[in-house]
Amino acid sequence: MSAATPDFNENSFINEAQARELCVSHCDRYPDLPRLKTISFVGAYDAVIGGAERDSRRLTGIMAYMLRSGLLIDPEFEIDIVNFRDRRDFLNEDKAADAVIVSFILAQKRYRQTYDYTDRLNTMFTERHWSLSALFGRALSATHSEENWQDRLRRAGTSVAVTYGRPMEINTAILCGGSSALRPLIPTPPLPPGDYIKDPNPETLDMESLIDIRAHYNDTGTGLPPTPWLGFAGREDYLKNVMPAVNSHTTLGRAARALDL
Repeated sequence: MSAATPDFNENSFINEAQARELCVSHCDRYPDLPRLKTISFVGAYDAVIGGAERDSRRLTGIMAYMLRSGLLIDPEFEIDIVNFRDRRDFLNEDKAADAVIVSFILAQKRYRQTYDYTDRLNTMFTERHWSLSALFGRALSATHSEENWQDRLRRAGTSVAVTYGRPMEINTAILCGGSSALRPLIPTPPLPPGDYIKDPNPETLDMESLIDIRAHYNDTGTGLPPTPWLGFAGREDYLKNVMPAVNSHTTLGRAARALDL
């Protein structure tokens, strides 16, 4: 993680093998409680636990934080990367997903453009030559709408949804709105970058100190990984069933217990 300091909780693992070992340990204590096994990582381009790339670092931090909070992840978990570069549209698929992580996907319809499957744009993604046209030229799904996002997670049987990105992108308020079965646990913060006490890392947008996180989450987000605009939501029946394993050592665990299910 960028500019790691003792303020941040260390990840409980540094590679996939250690992650699976930790999942075994947690699940052995609660063998009859529901587990998260299928994880869709929507909008991401890499998913190596303990890896150095941005998406991998964020996935590692999110999974470690979920485990610290008492959410059980099956030792045989599967991570499915879904993105337009690979010609996959999450909203128009029917695969089940116990957990969904939504990464930097614009919420506003006005940014939708026809996606151009050209070598040039794919090269821009690969080389990370970001520009305004590259950022907003990535299409939203033709079926993109708040209602369809809510419906897709319902059809997928999603128990936990995680969002991150910027204020203009998919967040917990969207995924928990309407007829959604999800409840907000850690709502996506509404603050724009200018409201930080300290600017986020300009390369990754990750927050660089505990002060940033406290300002971003109104003093409630201590212990969170420094991923920008991180939010968590959970399905009520799942949270009720997994509650014996949920602890109060993290903001996420306390939020789940506060629902008094």
